[in-house]
Amino acid sequence: MCRFRPLAVRFGEVGRLTEVLGEGVRLMLAGMGVVFVLLTLLVLAVKGMSRLALAVGPPAAVPDAPAVPGVGPGGTELIAAISAAVTAYRRDARQP
Repeated sequence: MCRFRPLAVRFGEVGRLTEVLGEGVRLMLAGMGVVFVLLTLLVLAVKGMSRLALAVGPPAAVPDAPAVPGVGPGGTELIAAISAAVTAYRRDARQP
């Protein structure tokens, strides 16, 4: 004889299985609705805070940075020192 019984027999009847599945679907849809509403509120709150921040004050002007960080008065020596250190490291790393 078969050890496994159909689901309808385990739940007693097909009507009970339909009821349980319907309840599961309703619960799933309610959960998805709650998540959708909360995410929508979050997006609206972030947009509102952005508009409020722009209304309070304009964005601060960012000063222009040099094209290569560290290049300026005395910056070329720093770049030369870093290049020499990298070259020495690579040379030493190849030797066993």
